[in-house]
Amino acid sequence: MYRARTYNFVKNVYAVGQEQANHFRQLKAVLKKMGFDWSDDMIHVDFGLVTKNRQKLSTRKGNIILLEPTLQEAISRAKNQIEAKNPDLEKQRCCCSCCRRGSCQILRFKDRPPQRLRL
Repeated sequence: MYRARTYNFVKNVYAVGQEQANHFRQLKAVLKKMGFDWSDDMIHVDFGLVTKNRQKLSTRKGNIILLEPTLQEAISRAKNQIEAKNPDLEKQRCCCSCCRRGSCQILRFKDRPPQRLRL
């Protein structure tokens, strides 16, 4: 309710783990019964289990990875591979950028087939 009042969103997208799917289903149902029609504009985009050093990530425990440094590392690794295997390649930067976008998609779809997100 805070986000609806504060931001007056058109769509509110929550990108959190799949294990939260039931929570968001229940939350939307309760808000709808309370008469908050904007609950239809809440979208849960879930993803599979993400681990680091074979441990489940947990924001409450501080065991997290940040997206931006992770994507920068993906770009750096792609650049190193391109320089090692194809140093004369034109548009190296473009290829690295595609790697960055691709790594986001791999993370999202690694554990199961993609689900359509309708905004």
